[in-house]
Amino acid sequence: MNKGIALRELGQYQKAIEIFDTAIRYEPDFAKAYYAKGISLYELGQYQEAIKNFDIAIKYQPDFAEAYVNKGMALKALGQHQKAIEIFDTAIRYEPIWQKLIILKDFLYTN
Repeated sequence: MNKGIALRELGQYQKAIEIFDTAIRYEPDFAKAYYAKGISLYELGQYQEAIKNFDIAIKYQPDFAEAYVNKGMALKALGQHQKAIEIFDTAIRYEPIWQKLIILKDFLYTN
């Protein structure tokens, strides 16, 4: 996982995805691996695939607020602002101190 995260931070998203896929093969319910893969897919502009991976991460870890946030960002990138707002509301329920989410949600309402 750490190698995949390092590769992602270097912008080597496809190589990072391969590492995350390996982690998923060894531990199919590893929510953080799906989440990390989703971030790499998002960075590649593959928003639908990113959302699928965030959804799997959420399936295995229902209180995974970061996965909700990134799913919301992918929905926003697809122009699905209302769905993004709903997802941000879910993330805020799990992490109510995330004022940044509230600001982002307000931004979506005004744009």
